[in-house]
Amino acid sequence: MNINITSACPGAVSGHAFLYKGECMLSINTWAFDPTLTFAQRVSAASTAGFKAVEINFEEGHEEIPLLTWDTPSSTLHEMQKTLEDHGCVASGVCTELFWHYSLASSDPVERQKSRDLTLKMVEYAAALHAPSIVVIPGILCSPRELGTTIRQQSSMDVWTRAVDEVQCLAEQAKKMGVVLGIENVHFNSFLVSPLELRSFITTVNHPFVKAHLDVGNANIAGAAHDWIDVLGGNICAVHVKDTIQWQSNLDTFRPLGCGNVDWDAVKASLTRIRYDGFLTVEQSFNRKLPSGAFLRSLFETASKLLSGE
Repeated sequence: MNINITSACPGAVSGHAFLYKGECMLSINTWAFDPTLTFAQRVSAASTAGFKAVEINFEEGHEEIPLLTWDTPSSTLHEMQKTLEDHGCVASGVCTELFWHYSLASSDPVERQKSRDLTLKMVEYAAALHAPSIVVIPGILCSPRELGTTIRQQSSMDVWTRAVDEVQCLAEQAKKMGVVLGIENVHFNSFLVSPLELRSFITTVNHPFVKAHLDVGNANIAGAAHDWIDVLGGNICAVHVKDTIQWQSNLDTFRPLGCGNVDWDAVKASLTRIRYDGFLTVEQSFNRKLPSGAFLRSLFETASKLLSGE
């Protein structure tokens, strides 16, 4: 979920090289970059800031410089992969905001088909970019108007049933491509809003290519992020790193990294306890008040400090 955060966090940490227990790799979502930059420029900036992995966004195509769209050609995917390699980087995953508009659990069969097409296109791109997983929102019960244009009137059980059926079918296609479907806890979809619900959903789907993509900031909104980690355990395939204010259940909850009240020490301890060894992806929108390079470096240094094994 791409949330605009424009205020700078005071007291930024500096001079700390990231290595979480020697196993995890710090990644950056492409929403954090100046939208006028090309993919090559974004990867170069990420590498310069210290990141070695990039989570790439799938977009509708009307952005200033879209990265992945419905009709990205294979030649462009090849160029993107080469760009990553040239900078010593990898693709950590493929993400999108479009699930807010095209829900896999919609009561509208046309919308469901659009969401299936979206999921499979993301899987295709992830495989081409050697990314291990994609981020999936499996269903929406209801959501703030800022995050979607559709007013949904459907029961929790209907959303659950359709979401399970759709994800089970899509998982077989994802398996053929070697890409995991990472089910994200997004909170504002009013679906799978506790760790027990998300674990139950994954257990019900019962497919090795369906895991949890844990968003630490979203988990903190109405609970404890470390509790989500403990409950989901080995079901976690990827982690989004961002900050929020607990119990502030509106879009104002989002804060610059390090300026919310996520218990990062507890998060770090739980990740260590479950022996998590995947990507930790910083997800934050570009801050137009700071020079691009300085903003990216501050994100790298802050995440390094919060998640360092030291």
